[in-house]
Amino acid sequence: MSDAMPQLPAVSWVTNLKPDDRDLLSSYGEFIPAHPGTPLISQGDTQDNLYVVVSGSLEVSRDGQAIATVTEGEALGEVCLFDPGTASATVTPTIFSQLWRINREELLSFINDNPGAGNQLLFALATTLATRLRNVGE
Repeated sequence: MSDAMPQLPAVSWVTNLKPDDRDLLSSYGEFIPAHPGTPLISQGDTQDNLYVVVSGSLEVSRDGQAIATVTEGEALGEVCLFDPGTASATVTPTIFSQLWRINREELLSFINDNPGAGNQLLFALATTLATRLRNVGE
């Protein structure tokens, strides 16, 4: 039996971090299970977490209509890190999933404690959000 901790995947916005910085970032958040059919995020609820799908698959729906699927290596909740508010969609696992979660306060602690890696992370998150905005309506 292995005691190895799950690893934060090298998704687009953390690939520029050194492996040691990515491991350190992992320690600021937590790995959580998500069970099929139990919403992880509910539309309209207060939301200030960023999630990374380590394994599994989740359906994103708005007003009861499926609009996207989020799978291994993808993230959700980035907007709420910068603009805390209510969730614009419901996110529900379709199969057992493992996620990594960090809230705004924990992320700010990482950035303040590790300014070099924190700045790289912020720039990558901003780039991800800009790309999503550019692709809206396409």
